[in-house]
Amino acid sequence: MLVLKHGKNKDITVGKLHDVYRSICVKRNLHAVDQTEFINLCSLVETRGIVRLQGKKEPRMHRVYLQWDEEEVSAALNDKQLINSIMDDVSCLGK
Repeated sequence: MLVLKHGKNKDITVGKLHDVYRSICVKRNLHAVDQTEFINLCSLVETRGIVRLQGKKEPRMHRVYLQWDEEEVSAALNDKQLINSIMDDVSCLGK
């Protein structure tokens, strides 16, 4: 949601998503999973119908598409203080 709302490039890959995720974890002093486990988590989220992964053979280059309505997801997460503060923290987007 952070990348969708504030990112300059709306073309989101698993690799870019992992980079933003790591940045968020470092900033908030949370343990981050490695890229392989992150890819597995993305696949799990895909099986739930939340996102769709599509693309190249290399999993890091797969494009990520949100399958749920962006407004509904934002509204559902809005009452969670930590997640709400993360969704507004554009400094985690990097370049």
